[in-house]
Amino acid sequence: MNRYREIRYNILLYATKESIEDVFKTKSFFTLSGLSTILHEPREGYKQRSYIQPIQFFQFIRDSDPVGQTAYIPSIKISTENWKEEDNKAPLLRNDGAFFVRNKHLQGWLSESDLNGLRWMDEKTVRSPLWIVEDDQPIVSIVLEKPKIKITPVIHNEQVIYNINIVVQAGINEKLKEISENKLIANTEKIIRDEILKTFEKGVEINSDVYKLGEILYRENPQKWNKEIKEKRFFLNKDSIEQINLISPKMNLDNKSNIYYTA
Repeated sequence: MNRYREIRYNILLYATKESIEDVFKTKSFFTLSGLSTILHEPREGYKQRSYIQPIQFFQFIRDSDPVGQTAYIPSIKISTENWKEEDNKAPLLRNDGAFFVRNKHLQGWLSESDLNGLRWMDEKTVRSPLWIVEDDQPIVSIVLEKPKIKITPVIHNEQVIYNINIVVQAGINEKLKEISENKLIANTEKIIRDEILKTFEKGVEINSDVYKLGEILYRENPQKWNKEIKEKRFFLNKDSIEQINLISPKMNLDNKSNIYYTA
């Protein structure tokens, strides 16, 4: 019985716009086992490229149960864009976004690019790449790891606003052109802030709390949270995030190896 319970609660959830039959017929990467697809082993890929965290059944139930909270289900698609097997395109499964559920109702779907900011707001992010681009040309590849996030709700004129502090490990993965340390850090910070805000605003458009800010409010100020929920309206708007503070790491631009720094 205990083993049965373990299997049941370790079930991973996915949604798709594709044919279910076609999804289950999609083979694994080249000659690997049929159990080596994202449906069975998503965590290995997530360790290398953390974008949308795989969700287990119990996590979805936990996140979607409280009134007003938002839960998500990662979505997958069959992609033939990146790999070939001999002269033929190799169809493989990949994440392409997520569906969001609130108060047991489907709120909508956001694409992977819409959710770029989610990785910087999830402490389970292992590592995620970021390219610094100048004049439409990539110049430096940064790898960021293990963000630490502190979210503080503040009541201002009866409105709830949120301040966010982020500490992240960072390192240079590849450098194609020289760039000053100050410029590199400033560009990295701007991209992270812009992605966080864009993802947040996309969530607001479909009445979804993609960063679970409501949960933070509940823990910090349950009376205010209860009032917001009882009014039966979506409590976030595009101005709900007031500040995003990044504590910048110091990067050694002269070292060409993959060295990581903790801010």
